[in-house]
Amino acid sequence: MMDRCICCKEERIISMNKWCQECLDKLDNHIEKQGDGE
Repeated sequence: MMDRCICCKEERIISMNKWCQECLDKLDNHIEKQGDGE
């Protein structure tokens, strides 16, 4: 469904937690990078 993403504040098709796919992808990438023991 269309709603305002709580991350980027854009009207997008969002998931259950109100994040659009673009922001979810960024979050996933960020978590993966943190897992490298930095």
